[in-house]
Amino acid sequence: MDRAGHEMWKAILAEAIAARANDIYLTAGQAVWLRVDGSLCRLSRAEWQPDDAFMESMAEVLLSPAQRESLRGGHAIDFSLAHAGRRLRGNLYRQQAHLAMVLRLLPSSIPTLAAIHAPQACRGCWRRGRASCS
Repeated sequence: MDRAGHEMWKAILAEAIAARANDIYLTAGQAVWLRVDGSLCRLSRAEWQPDDAFMESMAEVLLSPAQRESLRGGHAIDFSLAHAGRRLRGNLYRQQAHLAMVLRLLPSSIPTLAAIHAPQACRGCWRRGRASCS
């Protein structure tokens, strides 16, 4: 990946993290989109549109040789990475002959059951060491 591509990649991740985005959507020739609180919004630098070369370089950097070969064969590839202390899950795939990628930014910490408003019954099960409630 060239320097400009690397800088764009860092800026996309920094904005997504600052915006508390759940997902990042990148497709060659299209604007970068973020999902924030369930709504899609464009990256603030709307002029940044990944091209085919950028997306191919992302595949080169993020995937193993076997994964790249599978991607060339038409398969979608799941992968994971870490950036600035954050974990991300991603999927690279072909969309209308262009590479596209969706990244999910995983929470920096696991929320408590109370924070996700889990039913009281589940909270009691968890404290007793049972992972499921029925």
